[in-house]
Amino acid sequence: MKISTPEAQGIPSKALERFADKLKEQKLPVHSILMARHGHMIMEAYYQPYDKEKLH
Repeated sequence: MKISTPEAQGIPSKALERFADKLKEQKLPVHSILMARHGHMIMEAYYQPYDKEKLH
């Protein structure tokens, strides 16, 4: 998959930051976030103790 900035795909980076902050505030058991738009990866985040290399 191609990698792009959120802005290049029509989404403000600040909106994605707010989305991630809301998940953290709600203390949801999120392991990772991968977001794509128009065939481009625009967000990839991992939360401890998980990371890109750690399968679970």
